[in-house]
Amino acid sequence: MHCVMVSMIQLGQSSALPHPIDNDSYDRMVLCVRLLCNTSEVRKIWLNSCHESFVKCFLIADARDRRDQAKAQIISHSQPDDLIDFYHLKSRRGMSQLELEDAVQDDLDVPLENLSR
Repeated sequence: MHCVMVSMIQLGQSSALPHPIDNDSYDRMVLCVRLLCNTSEVRKIWLNSCHESFVKCFLIADARDRRDQAKAQIISHSQPDDLIDFYHLKSRRGMSQLELEDAVQDDLDVPLENLSR
């Protein structure tokens, strides 16, 4: 872990990159390396507080996702037994909405008449 962070610091300061690392990022990375190298209580406190913050972040995100899923389940746009509007598939040339609906209804009644015979 330490080697990776030190390598990132060195790469950020090298001229191989088109944009060198900024001072704020450099200071944060150096602080991280110093704290990780320190074997005292500071290291335990720092690692535990980061872990706790990370867990809290995930819990908040999980609660938000659950709330969104609950809202999505409440809002249902269609059901499997909803009627299908066939008038959208019918040609509308020169027909009013009422004439269109009547024509569709007539088309739907034809198969039912054949079944009743």
